Amino acid sequence: IFGFLMYLFSSFSEEKLCPLRASIDVLEGEYFYLCYIEPMREHFQEEAYVINWYKENAGKQQLIKETHRIVSKMHFLEFWPVELSDSGNYSVTYSNGTQNVTIQKWMLNVLERNQSSCFNKNHLITELKNAGTGHSLKCSDLSVNDNDSITWYKDCKNYENETERELDFKTLRVQHSGIYTCKILISHEGKIYHSTNTIKLVVEEDVPEAVPLEIVGRDEEIETETGKEEVLNCTGFLGYYMREDANLYWLINQKFPEKCTGLPEDEPSICEEELKKLQLGNKFYVTRLLWIKKVTDEDLHHNFTCMLQADETTQVKIVKLKKG
Repeated sequence: IFGFLMYLFSSFSEEKLCPLRASIDVLEGEYFYLCYIEPMREHFQEEAYVINWYKENAGKQQLIKETHRIVSKMHFLEFWPVELSDSGNYSVTYSNGTQNVTIQKWMLNVLERNQSSCFNKNHLITELKNAGTGHSLKCSDLSVNDNDSITWYKDCKNYENETERELDFKTLRVQHSGIYTCKILISHEGKIYHSTNTIKLVVEEDVPEAVPLEIVGRDEEIETETGKEEVLNCTGFLGYYMREDANLYWLINQKFPEKCTGLPEDEPSICEEELKKLQLGNKFYVTRLLWIKKVTDEDLHHNFTCMLQADETTQVKIVKLKKG
């Protein structure tokens, strides 16, 4: 597998292999990895350092110990395969024995697989295209080995024996609409693992003009008082169709808040509500609330950051509190 990773780095840019996504959804039972782009080394200069991976457990960072299933190699933390219990908050650090520098953090959400289908409806992306144009559907970049077996499915049926990484349509027709799943088989230590990605292709005669996703409103400062309750709203505009892969979430000083669901009202002091999807006329939105139950002096020094992600792009909005 080391040679496989070296091939990855020689073939693709680090940015493509390791997109800066703080929140990641993945299907249980699949091969998956977390990875990071190597930062500048001015923190340690020429000193020896080690890379440590951590997972949060009960509010504390626990060092991840390698097993036959979870393996750390270079910039990668690999899962052979990923399981439901792997959901949680992860981070990676550089350490020279006297100081630790956190390089990146992630929130990993492992989704339960739909056993009666080749895909999950809550784990696909939508591509809306005009009939008569050319288009290509791209398979996952999780593996780039030439020997890996690739199969395309349309609506869970083998699609025309296609085995290439890109599914090319020279001229799209409405009947090309459907749900396409690419499945890659990867060999590792004598076993076969797989990785899938699913695209819902919608072909119409007159598609609305594509618009970039955006967070509604600009960075802002909100006047408040200590002890007061505040509810911060963040809303993302997705365009003229619902993007199933869209995600919107809050960070507090680059840390994930607790979820409000199922928690006592008096604890924690700040929590995040569930994501909601809205349609207003022909426009689609996602929205999420951050509930600050009692503003503290410490909260006045925090950055409350809203992150909107879809189609590997990210938009950011920062909210700050100040004394009124």
